[in-house]
Amino acid sequence: MTRGEPEAADYYPAFSPEFGLVHFLRLHSATSGDLYCQPLEGGEQVELLRHVTGSPGFYGNYYPAWVSLYFVSGTKGGIKCA
Repeated sequence: MTRGEPEAADYYPAFSPEFGLVHFLRLHSATSGDLYCQPLEGGEQVELLRHVTGSPGFYGNYYPAWVSLYFVSGTKGGIKCA
């Protein structure tokens, strides 16, 4: 669904069928990445936030979600992704 560089991994997808978007965190290392948005029906990915950091968890054995997104109904005009 998403396409990134071979050295990156896309995590924590947040789907919004109402708005037709998916947001995800593209990890460049175990502790940092960038937040992206992409239309569900294809289209260009848009970088929304750079250098998001978090913890890989206890001894690096799990990846807790660093970003939580909430979509508010009726705000579609304020969401720009493409």
